[in-house]
Amino acid sequence: KIKLISSFMSQKTYDKISSIWWDFCKNLAEKMYWDEYPEEYKEEIRGIAAGVTEHGGTIHGTPVTYRDILASNEMYEMMSKLTYRKIRKGFHPLRSLYYSLKPEISRYQTLSFDEFEEGFTLPNISVFPHHCSSFIATGDATKNGDIIISNSMWSSSDGTGLWWWSYYIAIRWNIILDVIPTNGHRFQMVCAPGYIWSNHDFYQNEAGIMFIETTLPQGLWSEKGLPLAIRAREAVQYANSIDDVIHYLRYRNDGIMNAVWLIGDAKTGEIARYELGLFHDAIVNRTKNGFLWSSNNPMDFWVRWEKMDWRLLAKRLLFYFLFGWDGYQYHTPRYHPASRDIKFKELGKKYYGRIDVDIVKKIMSIDPIGTYSPDCKITTSSLVRDNGMWVFTGNPSGKTLSMINYNTPEFKVEKILPVGWVRIYGLPENHNSSIDDSFIPIETPASIKWNTSTGNNSNDFISKGVIVDDILYETTSNGKLMAVSPFTGDILYTVDIGLNPTKPVYKDGKLFIGSIKGLEVFDIAWKAHGVKDIGRVVSPPVIDDKKIYVGNIDGDLYAIDIVSGEILWNKYLEGEIELAGLYNDNLIIASYKTCYAINKNNGKIQWSFNTNGVITSQPSIYNNMIYLGSWDTNIYALYASNGTLKWSFETGWGVDVKPVLYSNVIYVGSTDNNFYAIDASTGLKLW
Repeated sequence: KIKLISSFMSQKTYDKISSIWWDFCKNLAEKMYWDEYPEEYKEEIRGIAAGVTEHGGTIHGTPVTYRDILASNEMYEMMSKLTYRKIRKGFHPLRSLYYSLKPEISRYQTLSFDEFEEGFTLPNISVFPHHCSSFIATGDATKNGDIIISNSMWSSSDGTGLWWWSYYIAIRWNIILDVIPTNGHRFQMVCAPGYIWSNHDFYQNEAGIMFIETTLPQGLWSEKGLPLAIRAREAVQYANSIDDVIHYLRYRNDGIMNAVWLIGDAKTGEIARYELGLFHDAIVNRTKNGFLWSSNNPMDFWVRWEKMDWRLLAKRLLFYFLFGWDGYQYHTPRYHPASRDIKFKELGKKYYGRIDVDIVKKIMSIDPIGTYSPDCKITTSSLVRDNGMWVFTGNPSGKTLSMINYNTPEFKVEKILPVGWVRIYGLPENHNSSIDDSFIPIETPASIKWNTSTGNNSNDFISKGVIVDDILYETTSNGKLMAVSPFTGDILYTVDIGLNPTKPVYKDGKLFIGSIKGLEVFDIAWKAHGVKDIGRVVSPPVIDDKKIYVGNIDGDLYAIDIVSGEILWNKYLEGEIELAGLYNDNLIIASYKTCYAINKNNGKIQWSFNTNGVITSQPSIYNNMIYLGSWDTNIYALYASNGTLKWSFETGWGVDVKPVLYSNVIYVGSTDNNFYAIDASTGLKLW
């Protein structure tokens, strides 16, 4: 049992065993796959190895070579061949490993090869290792007609049985790779370090193509053909259509890691469910209106037939009749919906016509779909256009998962904490600035005067507040408005509001709050609460004497009478609305990639300033200047009177927070993990 071996041997012996094992993997990967790799991917693998070696990377004390990178990339497919009892009779690569290991393990000198193979290969396990849950919707099923696609990894049904899926992939191998190849399309994928394909099963490219897969139990496979690593990589790099993706996945398919694929094309709004075995494949559904899902359970009869294991089916049916255990549906000759299939269909119908990113976040977090998910990824037609996506590390419901760690001699349970949803975009293609990674310690750390529990201990918790008449009114991301004593931290009362609310804005005894529900109003004296449904609001409203200005994530900007609630005017812009405030008679806002000055009385644009990246945070207005950050990595200083540029400052990645000014210094953070102090007059970095 290779993965348990460290619990009963010395570190020296374990290191020797590990070295023998890795040499075996490198040799086998090179024999099986290297000749099949196109030259461009051979060069890429050599380049990855050279980069690791240049930075001092070694394995077992030896500099990393292309063979190490190749073996890592092909580990899934090699293990599928080695562990699923499909090696042709009379030949087995494990024999060489067996004879190399046997002299090193004195405790097992009497171990026969048959016993070794039996311990190495996967038995007919009673718990099916679910690997992924996926969902896609388009057209009249979604709120704005965009394609929305999502994928989550899965561990085993008990949450701990498969350490590889549960722990290593989700927590250690969660790189988002943004590739600009010499040939083909720019693309993004979620993968392990050093990979040229997505072991997280998530792909998107600049041609608007997006696709994900949920792996099936290993069925028939061939010793000839291209590995999935090559076929999937070529699909994301070169595909311009759904048909192209299918072509690359099917061409010289070797049958390893056969899967159900969900594919979308943002250019046409079309989506498809494609199922691939070795000899059989099928486009099960293809539409421009509707939703599809996948949970490791193919619908096509012939694809299912290739992976049939009658003994396993008999065992699963026995468990079902004796104990009521679910899961037999994955192993029947014909499709029967399992629990995740049933829930996907139910939720797709429930939210039909309203499906957006927030709804998909909810769908992917609901049991049984998200029960043991250690991550989640979402993209849309709009996000793909700008090389963007939403990602979540940890369980998307916000709960903490506990997974077994096999990395030490003593078994222990490690926690996978929810990090929270993060929206990110790729760098501009011409970006080449270096990142300052120097660390400046805080000379006088802040002290805590008091703290109080809000009942939410998830990592993605956020709160924002305002003080009115010696009471702190705090909104929390789990949908609460809390009245708190700023002196003691005592909670005076709590009001339920929409999820992910903005900071409250106070005017004439009322608090105005944006949330997932729209614009919410709370009368402090009467404790009365109302909502104006204008779509999700992510930026605090702006108020003058008679009007309140507010915008939603769909690009709708409103001027509303603060007394009657009547909409006085509205204007549509290209992206979510981020409001800065009023400057003279102009409302300063950002939407998509542009900063605007809009006349507060009639909604007409007075001037605009374009950046090269999406703007996802509020601009700031100080001393007749506007300061804003963009995902093009820059911080901009504009003259508020006409929107002309005074200076710009380049950081290492996108700027997703509102700049703050104090004593003529702009303070702002960047997703490059740096916090900057910039001279507000010159744009020069102070530190």
